[in-house]
Amino acid sequence: MSRPREVLNAFGRAHFGAWKSLDRLRAARHREWPPYVFAPLDIAGLAIVEALRETRQPLPKAAWEIIGPASELTGLAAWCITQQVYRFDPDLYAALLATPITGEIPGEHFRRLPAWCVYVETPGLTVPLVGGGDEPLYGVFAWIDWRKDRAEDVLTLGLDTDAGLAVGHVPLVGTLDAGLAQVEADWQEGVAAGISGGAPPEGYAQAAKRAFAPILSLLLFLCAEDADYARPAWPTPRRTKQGLRLFPADRPTVWDVGERIGAALRRSVPDKGAPVSPTDSGRASPRAHLRSAHWHSFWSGPLDGERSRVVKWLPPVLINADEPEKLPVTVRTVNGR
Repeated sequence: MSRPREVLNAFGRAHFGAWKSLDRLRAARHREWPPYVFAPLDIAGLAIVEALRETRQPLPKAAWEIIGPASELTGLAAWCITQQVYRFDPDLYAALLATPITGEIPGEHFRRLPAWCVYVETPGLTVPLVGGGDEPLYGVFAWIDWRKDRAEDVLTLGLDTDAGLAVGHVPLVGTLDAGLAQVEADWQEGVAAGISGGAPPEGYAQAAKRAFAPILSLLLFLCAEDADYARPAWPTPRRTKQGLRLFPADRPTVWDVGERIGAALRRSVPDKGAPVSPTDSGRASPRAHLRSAHWHSFWSGPLDGERSRVVKWLPPVLINADEPEKLPVTVRTVNGR
């Protein structure tokens, strides 16, 4: 059984009835939040409380005891519908991890995730432990939450580790530093209000940035307009006697990302001792490489009239590679796991 499926099943055993409660609440209220959000955190919290009452279990005395399982429920319930697992080509994966996250985070860009929640495999990555040291990170669930009080998107990450699922939040309010600073400030306010279980550990923002930055690079690529993978169809509800309903996928499926770009990156590496091809100007032609995602500013408007400065975000771009028609042909398969 795949790791994300194990996480899903473990949560179902620990919180029996939460799935049905959330499904019922979502069917009745899904028009209250943006369509790219499966269910916001506050609705998942209501589902946890409702499930506890229906199973006659005692309710937690503190609000923060509900927030933890509710955070997991928002992501896992969304992932359960499609059960998509994304596996990056190793050369593209390495290039993306080396891409720095600088400047403004294009929050609206993450609305282009290929599903309400995705699971991205993260071989070789680690996450810092509160008491020091690092722990292997096997993969990440990623989904968009929405704060109604601020009308604000929050990128939510479920970190799959041996210690369990750790949920982190990145408000999409500007730079990564600004988002993590807001998390820390909200955390402190929650402690003062009695809705958070403990203060953020010392150096939280720096540790979170180190853990989240490479994950954001991978997710930014998944959301790119011309990302190199077979983008799956969005799930559609089925008509039942109780009305339209969404049904979970039978099993996880693996989607390969970056096969063509990865092949081009490998083909661009010259053999040792091989001559470097010169350009028409006589200079050596630089090898293919992945240009980092970045902001690009330019002037818009007529040359003889009023013009304005426009800033747009550009996704990672492969530079100096073969023309698309010369790239290796890849037959894409979806592997059930």
